Amino acid sequence: MDFSICIVSYKCRDKLRACLESLRAHRPPVEHEVIVVDNGSDDGTVEMVREEFFWARLIANPDNRGFSAALNQAVAASSGKVLMMLNPDTIIPADALEGLYRFVTQRPWIGAVGPKLVGPSGEPEMSCREFPTLMNALWNITGLSRAFSRSKVFGHFEMSWWDHKEPRAVDWLSAAALVFTRTAWEKVGPLDEQFFLQAAELDWQKRLARMGLERWYLPTVQIIHLPGRSWGGDESEEVVPLHRAAFRYFAKHHGRLSVLALRAMATLVFIFTTLGAALAAAVRPRDKAARERLKLNWALLKTALGCGQ
Repeated sequence: MDFSICIVSYKCRDKLRACLESLRAHRPPVEHEVIVVDNGSDDGTVEMVREEFFWARLIANPDNRGFSAALNQAVAASSGKVLMMLNPDTIIPADALEGLYRFVTQRPWIGAVGPKLVGPSGEPEMSCREFPTLMNALWNITGLSRAFSRSKVFGHFEMSWWDHKEPRAVDWLSAAALVFTRTAWEKVGPLDEQFFLQAAELDWQKRLARMGLERWYLPTVQIIHLPGRSWGGDESEEVVPLHRAAFRYFAKHHGRLSVLALRAMATLVFIFTTLGAALAAAVRPRDKAARERLKLNWALLKTALGCGQ
């Protein structure tokens, strides 16, 4: 087998259907397989895949085991020399998979490559980034990275100062569409399952970098990334675990003092945002959005303090 395309799904039946339809229409011109691991969806995802996409290999987990564990399952079940982690909320245009496959197979010093991700109307998405540091984490937490996105200082993490028009080596790429070699996977090892959902690909590519294998952004290949979440849940179910994953990443790769400093910075910021959200909720007690914002900021503050972890 040349190419194994691995998809993890969770309560995203309609988006997964559109993704698989695009894969059926634009198959790569090499021997390939598509493996779908579903994490206990109750929305008819499993039945849809079985009935409409019999050519895709389906692994139906009875419960939600997380992205990392499910992706590791898919890779263990695959046999391709080149692999791809692909989100179910993507649409594959013609020739996209061939472009990524050819790029990584013709350059043995490259461990992984990612395309330019765009929205349905062609708007670009920031899909390649620099590795997190205390400094760029501070800019993100305070919102300075968004306020001054074109600055090389404040836009450091998402590389938003750069036009993203030329191929280049980068620190890490989005897991929405990431192609890598089996050689790289075997050198680095599977995804760390302590990262349940977010930051798993970041941690893996950090380990890839330590092995001396490059990660490349390839904007000549574009893949459509649909708006909204690729899994069920509200904002707090995504944002709070994202911050927990960030603390876990810093603890693993930068040490105890670094994660303590990050927690201190986050705590200070979230004290002010929680107070602001509490004031807004008090002024507008019937405003559901204000109450939800207070709930989210309170959850983030507790996360920064290490409560409930």
